[in-house]
Amino acid sequence: MGTYAGRTSSTRQQVQPAGTSCTLFYNASVTFQDSPTYMTASWSPPNGGSKQLRIDHNSNGNTISTSAVAVSKSSVYSVYSRDGTYQNNECQPKTGWQSYCREGRPTDDPCTFTEAYPLIRAQSPPPAVAPYLDKVKGELQAAAGTISSMPNPRGIVNLPTCFWMDGMTIPDEQDYSLVLAGPPDPSGRQIFYTYLIRLFFAGIEWNFDDPLGNGEVQPHPACGQHPQLTAHNYQLISEKRGNDDGKYHITARENYQLTVDMYWSDSYTTHHEPVDPGIPLPITVSPLGAYPQFVGQVEGIPVS
Repeated sequence: MGTYAGRTSSTRQQVQPAGTSCTLFYNASVTFQDSPTYMTASWSPPNGGSKQLRIDHNSNGNTISTSAVAVSKSSVYSVYSRDGTYQNNECQPKTGWQSYCREGRPTDDPCTFTEAYPLIRAQSPPPAVAPYLDKVKGELQAAAGTISSMPNPRGIVNLPTCFWMDGMTIPDEQDYSLVLAGPPDPSGRQIFYTYLIRLFFAGIEWNFDDPLGNGEVQPHPACGQHPQLTAHNYQLISEKRGNDDGKYHITARENYQLTVDMYWSDSYTTHHEPVDPGIPLPITVSPLGAYPQFVGQVEGIPVS
């Protein structure tokens, strides 16, 4: 990731109770850069130039080289100080800047001052999930299945013709998870959002290509057990439908609904809310091409 946690450097002063001695403090903002094995801390002291230290990701202490843990929720400053005399409502310096960690501390590893930095959704808003749902829709299309029927190849008028789907490999419900990062805020921090995507089957809409109606009837027990089994009772032979091949052209539209729940943590607590997927629903897929079904009538057998 990029640099982060950088803030504006600042100066403050502290007056002793006697009212004559004072101390000036300079908080030099520290910017961090992650690498796989360590973090790099960079800052500019008040007397010019620049400083840089490598720090361990798991370190936690009061100096720059031990401040990695604090960085996740705080802004870090390297603290410098100089003594002075309080005159005319101001601290007039009489010494140069030096690390505030004076006792037994190297001057290139100053004490740190941490300032809690509240990161909330408004500062790192969630990205839209819709662009990432194309994969989900693509998997559905690849698993649309095929239409089968019985009796086949010849149905009979005024008797139920059964239809069902073979090869639908999408389960009734399928869950996906997706982690997306919000944009960095001015300090370089960002919120990571986890999206739980729930896809579930919402039924099939059959079109039996029957000009007299599209109603479904109870399948005959002889049709057996099949996925999404249904039946339709044709009253006209298929040759009267007007299609060039003399058959009814059956299509099926599989409907899938989709919900998205978003989870995230900010500086205060963990949150959850449902969000709009941002795509038209339901998602519909259909087997390629129409299924041709011949429907005839019972013909008498001549008896001599």
